[in-house]
Amino acid sequence: MLRLNRQHITKGLSAWLRLREELAHLADGRAALYAFKIDDPADQERVRDAFAGAKAKPVPYLPRDNRRSSAYLYVGSSQRLESRMADHCGHGSYKTYGLKLVEWLPAGVDLQLRFAFYPVETAPTALAALEEAMWDVAQPIAGRKGAK
Repeated sequence: MLRLNRQHITKGLSAWLRLREELAHLADGRAALYAFKIDDPADQERVRDAFAGAKAKPVPYLPRDNRRSSAYLYVGSSQRLESRMADHCGHGSYKTYGLKLVEWLPAGVDLQLRFAFYPVETAPTALAALEEAMWDVAQPIAGRKGAK
């Protein structure tokens, strides 16, 4: 588990590169199932409202707004964790769907980034099934259930 907040995301390129390096080391080439969990239950509404506000602005390629409050912001999986986290933090491709936290995450909100790692040869269908099961339990604020 890693803790993540606006300061980590906006501190500058060197801070982001250190975080990316840490993610690459953690993943060590393995497939990952991950979830962004909101640390403080009192922040859930603030995060939901901030995300809804970002969806109303011209911030392209944000995930679906599930219009619910939850302890979980997002659930996903990836074969390349550090690249996917760049998309979510807002330092990746602007045309890839991701949370783009740098654009809207309120100051003072801490997120827990939780992981489960699987061998790289894990079948994509198995990883997708694990993600869907986690999504069912977490009922996240953003994102959709299932593969594209």
